[in-house]
Amino acid sequence: MALDAYAAAYLFGPLGIQQLAWRRAPDGSATGGGGLKLRPRDAARFGLLYLNGGVWNGARVIPADWVTRSRERVTTLGNDGYGLLWWKRTFAYGDGTVESFFTSGNGGNFIFVFPALDLVAVFTGSNYNSPLGDQPFQIIANFVLSAVR
Repeated sequence: MALDAYAAAYLFGPLGIQQLAWRRAPDGSATGGGGLKLRPRDAARFGLLYLNGGVWNGARVIPADWVTRSRERVTTLGNDGYGLLWWKRTFAYGDGTVESFFTSGNGGNFIFVFPALDLVAVFTGSNYNSPLGDQPFQIIANFVLSAVR
């Protein structure tokens, strides 16, 4: 089964995501290494799916063991953890810290999940191949986390 057909049937369909665009290989097949375009509300659905352990509207969409494993730090790259397609970062929060896992797309496109805060935050941007694409980290640290305290 083609990647886009599989995702439509077993991931995006159950989440109610219908408006999306895949990056395509020269042969027309969907690629999975980046370039997927989702509306912000649909990216938030994906984050919420992971926040809820792979369950959407009471139905299991992603196996629980995969969600658990994908949230673990496998290695460290720079200051962030990484493992199974999710990045990991600790943010200052109040008098302590709070853990997050997140997707990181070129240009400033992120899905942040903070399990301890029951929070999903989505950012979209067009600062491709620019350090300005990292602005969501400052927005999370300086505004979002202080607003939910």
